[in-house]
Amino acid sequence: MPIVYKQSNKSSHLFLWEITEDLPTIEKLAQSVYFDSELYKKLTNKRRKSEWLITRLLLHQFDPSLRISYTQNGKPFLNNQLAISISHSQNMVGIYLSNHPNIGLDIEKSDRHIGEVARKFISEKEFELIKKYKKIELLVPFWCSKEVVFKAAGLNNIDFKKNIQIEKIKIEQDKMNIDCKMIKEEFNEHYQLNVIDVAKNVITFTVFD
Repeated sequence: MPIVYKQSNKSSHLFLWEITEDLPTIEKLAQSVYFDSELYKKLTNKRRKSEWLITRLLLHQFDPSLRISYTQNGKPFLNNQLAISISHSQNMVGIYLSNHPNIGLDIEKSDRHIGEVARKFISEKEFELIKKYKKIELLVPFWCSKEVVFKAAGLNNIDFKKNIQIEKIKIEQDKMNIDCKMIKEEFNEHYQLNVIDVAKNVITFTVFD
């Protein structure tokens, strides 16, 4: 199966699939995989169908006994103690599994143009960080980071600019580390994130010591 990236440790597992197949090919690959066929039939968009099936193909390769369900708010969960986060871009699907309950994964094309909306989710302090690393494109990683923290925290009515704050970044040769925090009323939590580039996609996910 065309998994283009896999990263595992004792507590977390990341799987990425670059979509190069058409829907009939993906449906053929999924013939031996369990999924809710009635729910699948309700999907009408071909891209959404491909993403939906690939998610289950990735999960099946990790553990064929795992099943995905959804809360009323649309958050996915599994039939065991592992937490799951799911994301996709135009050409990639990823799942992130962990023993830690508060996890997040986000995937965006690295060339996504979000400069016109940056002021809506990036604070002045964060713009100063961007100026410090002026040779490195940070808008997409910052957007992904805030999406990941939003997923991990599981809170509603979040202002990405005010409630999710990027505190510092560390850039290494093949990845970026970003420290964030979510602040809302009595809630105050810190999150460590890894950012990597795979097949021209920015992949961002929670990590734990």
